[in-house]
Amino acid sequence: MTDIQLKCFLTAAALENFTKAAEKLYITQPVLGRHIANLETELAVQLFQREGKSVHLTHYGMILAEHFRKFEAEFETVMKRIRAEQRSQSNSIVLATVNGQQIGEIYFPAIQYLSEKFPEVKLRIRYTDSNRELLDELAAGTVDVAITSIGELSQREECFEYSPLMEFQVGLIVPVANHLLQKKDLCPEDFANEPFITLSDSEPYAMAALEQLMQRIGTKTRLTAPDIPTFNLMLESNLGISGTNSCSKICKDPRFVFLPHPAVNEKECIAIAVWSKSSSNPCINMLLQALHNTGFSLEQA
Repeated sequence: MTDIQLKCFLTAAALENFTKAAEKLYITQPVLGRHIANLETELAVQLFQREGKSVHLTHYGMILAEHFRKFEAEFETVMKRIRAEQRSQSNSIVLATVNGQQIGEIYFPAIQYLSEKFPEVKLRIRYTDSNRELLDELAAGTVDVAITSIGELSQREECFEYSPLMEFQVGLIVPVANHLLQKKDLCPEDFANEPFITLSDSEPYAMAALEQLMQRIGTKTRLTAPDIPTFNLMLESNLGISGTNSCSKICKDPRFVFLPHPAVNEKECIAIAVWSKSSSNPCINMLLQALHNTGFSLEQA
């Protein structure tokens, strides 16, 4: 049994289609079929039931797939831990946040301090699609330090340690083309009749915060975007307004105006640096020192 046979088998099992599996693996369908046929010959069992272009796992195929999916997940976890250890030994650190949030723009003084005081440390910045993914990668060791809000950590606090960095505001994000921006003494409640745009896959905490904001301004209409590009396009097209926080990159976009609105629970409006309790990367302490020494520490305030 070879690695490529296993990849072909698991990919075909997930997609139930040899052609699509071959495309995903960047090989031809005959090559994929040959690898699976060789695996079936080696094991002396039929793994797939062929039905035209579609395929389905046999009973033996289900047993094998269940076993190797567990093995694949465990192997991936082990490799992530190994890479984390490699970063530790090579004096490197991965700092991450969610797409659309600022790191370099806000925390530039800390990044510059880290570069000057600890030139041997290599800092890499990356972004994830959601806070759930961000914390998953933090737990797995793919990310060393994450910047998120204290509210997002509330359900998984036992797995991590964190340091409060700064307070932020929440509020409305409004396209500059919106006619209401010309009104004197403008307040968020003036947008009660404007459609409120949200993402269909918003995370529970983020969605709860948006719903609180909609309720407070009296929103009557909601538009749901299927993904981030569509969400951005709907805002740019002046189809409605939305909610965000002052750490978001969109607040600096000249096409939009950010209107702060007091949060229901201001104690949750705190940006934090988070790291896994099981992490052994010494560069984390160097980054925390850089953050604290450049004024990003509510604990010292």
